[in-house]
Amino acid sequence: MADVPATFRAFVAERTTAGFRRGVCDLTLDDLPDGEVLVRVAWSGVNYKDGLAARADGKVARRDVLVPGIDLAGEVVASDTPAIAPGSQVIAHGYDIGVSRHGGHAQYARVPAGWIVPLPPGLTMRDAMAIGTAGFTAAMGIAALEARGLRPSSGPVLVTGAAGGLGRHAVAILAARGYETWAATGKRDEAPRLRELGAAGVLGRDEVTAGSTRPLESARWAGAVDAVGGPTIPYILRTLMPGA
Repeated sequence: MADVPATFRAFVAERTTAGFRRGVCDLTLDDLPDGEVLVRVAWSGVNYKDGLAARADGKVARRDVLVPGIDLAGEVVASDTPAIAPGSQVIAHGYDIGVSRHGGHAQYARVPAGWIVPLPPGLTMRDAMAIGTAGFTAAMGIAALEARGLRPSSGPVLVTGAAGGLGRHAVAILAARGYETWAATGKRDEAPRLRELGAAGVLGRDEVTAGSTRPLESARWAGAVDAVGGPTIPYILRTLMPGA
């Protein structure tokens, strides 16, 4: 295939009878899974899930030999579908990428056509991966809240796990859209950064995980983006405004 080297570099995590190993090695196109679109990867994020895929005890990888990387952005090198032309800049994330099929931590990736998304106008490939899966997930959550009627005039919105990737994006997006955004985190030294992103206030983890025997408390939040789960969920449910 023109412009595609005989071998290319990839970060591979491998489980063998001798144990677990990971590192950069050479692959060929024959090592890639089936798919209609071959992408020359320009950028890929390093997500928490990717870290787990590269650990012996991560319990994420669904195959013994895996190229991690649950998201990627790059240029189409070859395509079996006329809807996706060679030379197009595209992104792909989610589905089984970097979990049960080779992902973005390689110079090339082969992806099913239905998983490919054209790079949106105004975004570079680097920007798309800087936003990444975490930013996309945060945006989906906020879009779901707004589809159910949430507006800046509704009242303050809480983001838990705000110092993490998803949480930071949620804080930034909500603040940019005009919401009074409150960030909850167990990392109090992150408070200045969260305020820079637009948080109106910062709560400690203990404030949003405290137990209570009361089914309801004073209504405080018009909505919430919860990136933690567990004890934060009962707190959120107890303190949501009526109709939220």
